[in-house]
Amino acid sequence: MLWFDESYDEERYRFETSIRAAKNCAALVIVGTSGATTLPNHMAQIAGRRGVPFVAINPEPSPFTEQAMRLTSGLCVEATAGATLPALCEALAAA
Repeated sequence: MLWFDESYDEERYRFETSIRAAKNCAALVIVGTSGATTLPNHMAQIAGRRGVPFVAINPEPSPFTEQAMRLTSGLCVEATAGATLPALCEALAAA
């Protein structure tokens, strides 16, 4: 949580590093967030503008669910991270 006049500390939160990653990624996977924080929203907007594949994994609908569904390269998985990530990692490792 950030209070008025506070900012992300790069050493702890890696805001700038994350923004650079979104600008250069081949795909973006956002897992288990409600979208209530700034950083995942920025990353999703950047990746969405670039048209890279975007996957939203969350057991409940979120703003990322809607964004993924609007993209031709988007995918929404309504499940927990524990149920989804092992298979996703295996599939990526095999590719």
